[in-house]
Amino acid sequence: MGIIAGIIAGISTALATVGAPLGAVVSAIGAVGSGIGAVGSAIGTGLGFGGTALGITDGEFAALLATGVSATVSGAQGAQQADAQKASANYNADIQKNQAIEVENANQRKLSESRMLTSQRLSQQRAIAAAKGISLESESSLSLFDDTNLAEQFRAEQLNFNSSQKSSALNSGAALSRYEGYENGRAHV
Repeated sequence: MGIIAGIIAGISTALATVGAPLGAVVSAIGAVGSGIGAVGSAIGTGLGFGGTALGITDGEFAALLATGVSATVSGAQGAQQADAQKASANYNADIQKNQAIEVENANQRKLSESRMLTSQRLSQQRAIAAAKGISLESESSLSLFDDTNLAEQFRAEQLNFNSSQKSSALNSGAALSRYEGYENGRAHV
């Protein structure tokens, strides 16, 4: 039994007491590790690394080989994690972008509703004034109509401002998510 296989078998036995599933995983890793150790030992012997050719033993060579394999696997896992983080950040950015669009669409619906209600109010005011015999061109009638229009204009500006603030915040959040995803991807390259 190679050194790596022996170490992994010992770890596997210790972990088997913690949980059978985890022990099974470690045993599977041990089988892979012993195969790598045997290949590494064969390569090392074939290239003259074993014994005293370079002053390192087969066990030291196997340990160096295992370290290299471990570093390679860790690097690949880091790249996969970076890709997953980038994909998640892009997904979150898309959701925020869609929410910003929905805020803008909802604002347009509210503006249309508000204009319709204002138009109805103005019609009612004109009808009431005409029914009471008040001239629609009188100063009091025009003042009332102007106040109604001014209230509508204020409401429209308020709706536009609130919508703009919410939409801008969501779009900024989306841009930040995309940037963070980009940076996470770059950090593991």
